[in-house]
Amino acid sequence: MKYLRRILLTLGMILALFLATPFSSPQRARGVLRFNVEMQAYDGLTVYIEPAVDGLTALCDPLEANRPFALYVASNTSIPLSPKPISRSLVQLSPESESYYNITLSFESPRPWQIRIGVVTDDPKAYTGFVAVEPKGSRYFVELVSGVNEAPGSYVVNIFAHARGIRSSSPFGVQVPSAFNSVFVLLVALSLAYVNIFAVVDAYFRSKSEGISRQRRIGVALMIIGSIILVYWVYVTTGAAQPREVGGIVG
Repeated sequence: MKYLRRILLTLGMILALFLATPFSSPQRARGVLRFNVEMQAYDGLTVYIEPAVDGLTALCDPLEANRPFALYVASNTSIPLSPKPISRSLVQLSPESESYYNITLSFESPRPWQIRIGVVTDDPKAYTGFVAVEPKGSRYFVELVSGVNEAPGSYVVNIFAHARGIRSSSPFGVQVPSAFNSVFVLLVALSLAYVNIFAVVDAYFRSKSEGISRQRRIGVALMIIGSIILVYWVYVTTGAAQPREVGGIVG
């Protein structure tokens, strides 16, 4: 009898503890993740979050004013050519000039999730210390951050990206313009050269026949110097700011 009473007492205590335990969903985390990324201007900073999250918002704040960029956000997109349907969220930043960009993502996830950060580029050799390189059509996805797994919850992800100037293919360190821009620079140079040659020849013959003033000689010299500066400015502008494909939205 004492043995049965002891069993019943033990069962009662277990039942009391079970009823006292609150029925609730798994605890949801709240967190802030921070990453630093070095990239090239005109490449596409790409963030994959798998599986897709809820309420995804993205904000990009360049540290310097008047720095152009394009920002694309897809809350739910599927992986192409995947044997089983896998949804993911996608954020892609395309900086169009050299600067620092502060990207802030906020979202909620009811499930465990992971994040991958990289760049879509046509020059993967410009990057070092990457995790992997994946072909993406005519370009490549260079994965820089991987293996970050988090619990369900509300999160803020801050990415501080430094977009460097495009590396020059010229041995003299000068960015060479595209074929179209090269023709434009050549036309500008030829037009100014024609004007300058005409001014020099005219001044030469005038000096032989009637002479020219010192002010006219200075004016011709300043015009030549100004033309050289203008051609150089057009050359540098078309070389450093030439439009380059950022690529289609990956995903």
